[in-house]
Amino acid sequence: MKTDSAIIFDMDGVLLDTPKIHREVWRDFASTAPWPAVRHYRALSAGRRSRDVLEELIGDEVPDQQIEDIVASLHRDFLRRCRGSDLVFPAMRRTVEQLRGTIPLALATSAPRHVAREMLDDLFPSFDAVITSDECATGKPDPEVYGRARTALGKGTSPVLAVEDTAIGVQAAVAAGCTAWALALNPVSASAVITAGASVVAVSVAELADLIVSFAERSAQLPLAKYSRA
Repeated sequence: MKTDSAIIFDMDGVLLDTPKIHREVWRDFASTAPWPAVRHYRALSAGRRSRDVLEELIGDEVPDQQIEDIVASLHRDFLRRCRGSDLVFPAMRRTVEQLRGTIPLALATSAPRHVAREMLDDLFPSFDAVITSDECATGKPDPEVYGRARTALGKGTSPVLAVEDTAIGVQAAVAAGCTAWALALNPVSASAVITAGASVVAVSVAELADLIVSFAERSAQLPLAKYSRA
C-alpha cells in the first residue's frame, strides 16, 4: 500500500441505505414523547448524534441517565427494523471491497460501534480504522471523529478524502482538514452540502462510487480494475 492519501467514509446515507429508517424511528419516538421539541429533530439535525440533539433539546428537563436510556432504545428500535436486511448499497460494497488494501480506508460515523458492526457485518473488517460516536467526546459537526480517523490512519497532515451525505458531516470533515465529497439526492441537499464546503457532489450512489475509485486510482497509482455500474 503506497499512497499518501486516504479515504474516510461516513456510514448512514453513504454506505447504508438507512436515512429513511432513521426518520421512521425518530418519528415514532417523537409521536409519543412528552417533549414537543423532539419533533423537529430530523429536519434540523440530520447527521448528528441522537444523544447530542436530545441534550440540546431536552437536557434541561431530563437527567443524563434518562437521555442515555432513550438513545439506547432508539438504537435497539433501529436495529430491530434493519435486522435481516442487507442495507449496504451494492455499489459501495463493491467499491470498498475493491479498494481494500490499496489505499487506507476509515469509517467515521455518528453511530455507536455495536450498531456499525452489526449493520456493516462482513464489510466491517475492510476498514483500517473505525471511529464511532461512543469513542468521541463531541459529535459532528465537531471535527473530532474525523480528526481521530486521520490519526488512526497515520494521516494527520496528509491529503484525506471524506465522503459524506449531510451538511453537518461535511462541516466536520472540512474542519478536520479533509477534502469533502458528498452524495446529494436532491437540489436542497446539494445546496446544503456545497454551502458546508463539499468540493464534489454526486447525484447517485453509482456516480459517487465511480468518483471514489477514480480518486483511489490517481492517489495510489495502482492498476485497479475500472469500476462497473452493473
